[in-house]
Amino acid sequence: MLLSSLPSHPCGNVELEQYSTSGDVAASWLAQIAAFGDLNENSVVVDLGAGNGILGIGAALMGAAQVVLIEVDEKAC
Repeated sequence: MLLSSLPSHPCGNVELEQYSTSGDVAASWLAQIAAFGDLNENSVVVDLGAGNGILGIGAALMGAAQVVLIEVDEKAC
């Protein structure tokens, strides 16, 4: 629910292949990654093209040791 409450990605720049990831989709992806043991308290996660940071924030909430969000679009930041 927390991920779904984040503001959506503010842009739709085709050249940067920008799109929004819903909270439900992000939570599902993160749960699947965690189920395989690839997301835990020792994980370092890099969210490239982070947009609104939904995946990085989700990884942090799930206990990743370190999360780095990288975004080139200043409007999204």
